[in-house]
Amino acid sequence: PLAALLAQAQVLQHAGDREEARLALSELIAGIERTSRLAQQLLDAARVEAGGGARATDLDLALVAGMVADEFAQVAAREGRRLELELRHAPVRGDIDDLGILVRNLLDNALRHGGDGARVRLSTGVVAEGDARIGVLRVADDGPGIPDADRERVFERFYRGANGHRSAGIGMGLSLVQRVVSAHGGAVRCAAGLDGRGCAIEVRLPLRRQD
Repeated sequence: PLAALLAQAQVLQHAGDREEARLALSELIAGIERTSRLAQQLLDAARVEAGGGARATDLDLALVAGMVADEFAQVAAREGRRLELELRHAPVRGDIDDLGILVRNLLDNALRHGGDGARVRLSTGVVAEGDARIGVLRVADDGPGIPDADRERVFERFYRGANGHRSAGIGMGLSLVQRVVSAHGGAVRCAAGLDGRGCAIEVRLPLRRQD
C-alpha cells in the first residue's frame, strides 16, 4: 500500500494539467483511505487475537450498534447511501470494544460495497431459537450481493469474492467478525439482503443470564 501511495503521489507531482492532477489526487485520496482502513483492521486483529473478550461486561447490543452507527451516518449521507436503524433491546455479555469492532466492520463492508444509492439496514433484537432466546445483530444491504458459492468462505481470512464484489480490500473484515463472534460463543452467517437482493450478515449471540 505504501508503494502504491508513493506512485500516486509521483503521478500527481508530475501532472501536466489540472484534469490530470485532479484524477491523480482522487487516486491518492482513495489510496490513503484504503491504507488507513488496512491499518485499522490490523490493529483490530491484533487486539482481538490478544484476547479482548476477557473484558466482558453486561451490555445491550442496541446501544453498541447505535454508537457505531453514529460514526457512519455522515459518511453514508455524503456518499448518497441510506443507513436505516431498527435497534431493539438485546442484552448480552461481551467485550464492548470487540463488539464495536464487529459492528464497524459490518457497516464498513455494507456501505462501501452496496453501490450508489444503496440502502443499509442495521438491526438488533431478540429471537427464539428452539427453547432458547438469542440476541441478534443484522446488517443487510440491497447491493450486488455475494454468490451462494462464496457465502461460506467470506469469513476466511484474506478471502475475496470471485465475482470481483467485495474484492477491493484484503479480506480481513469478515474474518475479524468471525473471530469476535467465536470468542463470544455465538454464530454468524451470510444470507440474502434487503428485498431478496444484496447481502446480509447475521450475528447470533447468547443472551446474558438474568439474576
